[in-house]
Amino acid sequence: MNYKGMPIAELVSVTEIVTVLKKRFVWHTGKRSGGEAHDFPEMIYIVKGAYTPSLDGKSYPLQEGELLTYAPLAHHKGERLEDADVLILSFKGEGALLESLYNRVLSLTYEEKERLFAIAEKGLSFFEPHPVQAQLGGMRLKEGTDPFVLQEMKRELELFIISMATRLTDAPHGEGSEERGIVERYLREHIGESLTLAEIAEENGMSVSKLKLLFRGGEEGGAVNYHLALKIEEAKRLLREKQYNVSEIAERLGFSSVHYFSRLFKARVGASPTLYAKTLLTGALSAAEA
Repeated sequence: MNYKGMPIAELVSVTEIVTVLKKRFVWHTGKRSGGEAHDFPEMIYIVKGAYTPSLDGKSYPLQEGELLTYAPLAHHKGERLEDADVLILSFKGEGALLESLYNRVLSLTYEEKERLFAIAEKGLSFFEPHPVQAQLGGMRLKEGTDPFVLQEMKRELELFIISMATRLTDAPHGEGSEERGIVERYLREHIGESLTLAEIAEENGMSVSKLKLLFRGGEEGGAVNYHLALKIEEAKRLLREKQYNVSEIAERLGFSSVHYFSRLFKARVGASPTLYAKTLLTGALSAAEA
């Protein structure tokens, strides 16, 4: 018998990883560079701090947890340099889902951040400065890089793109999309507070039902859970910096008790805050998050 399957459309295809970089921008008042443009897309993600690039003459203020994808041939340069730790990922690819991300600022979900860090961890291990173009930030693959790892990176990057593009498709459009972005920024700015759904809605001038509508279908399960996901990401950062103990971090992030904080952290990360911090010392956790 002849069987006919269902054709699968190639909505996104990554054909080459160009660079994976981890950089620190330091605020300065000197002359900015003339910028650059290239024939492949590039993603910049703000791990910590703030950074404002100019993209074809338009400013894109980026805050911690936000990602911008430069479209191919888009001219980009640093317009306002503040202290910022960033991940830069450039690659060659095509497809409608990838194109939907071009020149758009996105706040990543908890799951998307984890996926991005996993990709960066592999990339940072297999790229090295180019011997000729190092001063310009040029990178190249190390000799002997396992092709299987590159194939794995390709698939993970495609899934990362699919996750973001699908979320954009499912999210409210127009004014609603902008309103969600405003709420997300509000939650980041009030990460040290314990907020209820009613409080979030009131502070952003909307009803609770409107707030639920804006966050429907999100991987975080709603505005409050999105706020908790932000807190856990911040807790991980504070644990990496080793400036505060677990009790101090719980207090800084507005948790009612250190026990509740520890239970939530373990449920979302898979390890208690104490174990997470100890594992960091052994170097067993992701270098991409350091």
